[in-house]
Amino acid sequence: MKITFDPERHAYTVDGAAVPSVSRICDIVDPPSSFYRPEHATRGKYVHSACEYADAGVLREDLLDPALTEYVNAWKNFRRDTGAEVLSSETVVASKYGYAGRLDRLLKIPTSGIGVVDIKSGDPGIRGPLQTAAYAQAAKETLGVVADWRACVQLTPAGTYKVHHYDEERDLDAFLSALHLFTWKGSR
Repeated sequence: MKITFDPERHAYTVDGAAVPSVSRICDIVDPPSSFYRPEHATRGKYVHSACEYADAGVLREDLLDPALTEYVNAWKNFRRDTGAEVLSSETVVASKYGYAGRLDRLLKIPTSGIGVVDIKSGDPGIRGPLQTAAYAQAAKETLGVVADWRACVQLTPAGTYKVHHYDEERDLDAFLSALHLFTWKGSR
């Protein structure tokens, strides 16, 4: 399976065919609310990048925007507290079901095994179980890794974190239903 990601358009292709992203599919079930602002998405992108650089050990904290510092500290605290080892970061994955996305983190935690983690700088809401189920399925297909657990790690501007665990098998069914609705809506 050949997966291509165009970051400028946030567009994916699998074996040359355009496929929707996990995020766009989740919009069917959980559309951006009236409280959502474009700066939230921008903050999320910057938090993801800063955490990725921190994981790689190349983050220049002296150059980090102060508004992001505590989010990064929260991520570092989570990693320290759990002993999480990063197996993959911001990895593009896809599924035979016809979707693709960027898996935030594949982690190994000594006490709980391998997990699919989505980093959030806000409340994961209903997206959390859907996204992590989709990424777990795609990680199995793309990377050959079967996750033992799934979670969103919600980072706060106060430097704290909250882990939202998801373990219902029907989460993937719900995501695939959203995918079918997305495809049906697009064919109209």
